[in-house]
Amino acid sequence: MLELPGQNRSLVVASIDANPYSQALAAKNLGADVLELRLDLLGIDSLNAAIALTEQVSCIGLPCIATNRIPTEGGCWAGEEEDRLEILEGILPYVEAVDIEMCAPEKERIIKAAKRNQTTTIVSSHFFESTPSVAEIRELFNKGRELGADITKLATMPQSPTDVLKLLEAANSADSPVCAIAMGKIGSYSRVVGGLYGSVLTYGCIGKAVAPGQLRVDKVKSAMEMLL
Repeated sequence: MLELPGQNRSLVVASIDANPYSQALAAKNLGADVLELRLDLLGIDSLNAAIALTEQVSCIGLPCIATNRIPTEGGCWAGEEEDRLEILEGILPYVEAVDIEMCAPEKERIIKAAKRNQTTTIVSSHFFESTPSVAEIRELFNKGRELGADITKLATMPQSPTDVLKLLEAANSADSPVCAIAMGKIGSYSRVVGGLYGSVLTYGCIGKAVAPGQLRVDKVKSAMEMLL
């Protein structure tokens, strides 16, 4: 399982989307705390390939999150849903955390399997065009908790600075661990200050951003160290 950070801190997660070993090594050198293995972006289409990937990066010494994102949530998995779920379920003994979308019809299957394996479960939702109201965000955070998520992740696209404050306000009042990220240029600072509002994870890139407004790992890390 992932060991969550202390108060007012976020773990810095590096998204690995190509050249896994070299990116994972770079991530560690840049100060990342966790690796997110983007199986969908890495072209992983079988459990054997997923296990081989974890073995390839295990020597780096950082905990791993397995993510196999569907297109509607910003990913590029092109296979059958059952195949995707089988990979996520089968990889649980080899990683510290797994990410499953809240909209996935069989999310509870992965959540229950993760609990059996003592693997941290991240239940995620992405809004690429808008930011819900504070009440709606709180409802999503509560739904994640009720589903059994160890961390409920919400990424939104702010249209104004006020939208970023909505997300941070809701995160600050959450009664279970959350990850709150405002995407795009307007929301980029949320990736640095989120820990002050209860966000236990923040995501950074190694090379190109894998999400709108994502900052490089070392930039996030250094800014956090200055502010926090």
